[in-house]
Amino acid sequence: MEYSQLVEDIKETSERFTIISGFVDVYIDQYDNRIIKDLNYWILCGKANDEMIRESMIDYEPEVDKEGCYQFEAVLKYERPDYGRIISGDYFEVVWSSFKLDHTFQQRERDLKLDEILDFPF
Repeated sequence: MEYSQLVEDIKETSERFTIISGFVDVYIDQYDNRIIKDLNYWILCGKANDEMIRESMIDYEPEVDKEGCYQFEAVLKYERPDYGRIISGDYFEVVWSSFKLDHTFQQRERDLKLDEILDFPF
């Protein structure tokens, strides 16, 4: 394996993309929109500030079929503004994502109640 090429590829990729992984709560509203809340993530590769990542993920609507806490991975692509038009500054667009259900909110509530019942002082 040519490690110098690997380093160059990672440098080039991290200039244009940010790869994140973490956990997130997804709610479904009365209009069947998926809403992301309680975003907890870490950066696997790339450069992005917290505000830009949160903004891109909050605006993203994941393809999930039920409410709950999901483990996710996402690739965010860095987009520069088109200075020929008046638009906002730099931003990230979610170009790929994978969401796996960790637990539903009902499971979380049940687990919390069990913890309360079984957590007595010795």
